[in-house]
Amino acid sequence: MPSNRASRDSRKRPVIYLRLHVLQETKTPGVIVLNQGRPGSTINAKAMSVLQQYDLPVCPVPIIRRAALADAFTDGRAVVELEPDGKAASEITRSWKWIIKQCR
Repeated sequence: MPSNRASRDSRKRPVIYLRLHVLQETKTPGVIVLNQGRPGSTINAKAMSVLQQYDLPVCPVPIIRRAALADAFTDGRAVVELEPDGKAASEITRSWKWIIKQCR
């Protein structure tokens, strides 16, 4: 379930609390994947560190904001189709492999 860092619930808590509550109530496993990361910024590692507090596995591969992701979206293709050897495709592929391992 996507959550935006700026989104808040009615108690002014980050929306991730609501997402976690849904997972707990439905006994559904979940993981956290950082997306919209900033290229070349240390904020990504800081954000991933903060996300560790939520008691869910955090994907070690952040999805960084890349032009190829936006280009693929507007073109109706997956980034691995648009630029199969690019950084965005690598991030998507590696994060997806990690997610699949977590689901087993």
